Amino acid sequence: MKHLIVLLLCWIGTVQAHEVHHRIEATGAVVVSLNYADGKPFAYEKYALYPAGQDTPVQVGNTDATGRVVFIPGATEKWRLQA
Repeated sequence: MKHLIVLLLCWIGTVQAHEVHHRIEATGAVVVSLNYADGKPFAYEKYALYPAGQDTPVQVGNTDATGRVVFIPGATEKWRLQA
């Protein structure tokens, strides 16, 4: 019985350590769609997003399957996208 309680406590600790909480918000986002010259989407390519005048990106990643980059601009009005 003692071993069962220890196993149960270990299992509960493992389950809690792997929880992921989330929140969904409806906010205004900017969607940039990129295509190659032949019209094919710039799919799964790397990009970096910089606020104007900054040298450190605030967002890096890969475009999605349709060549899109999505971000929430906040108070910053001008951005530089390097792809």
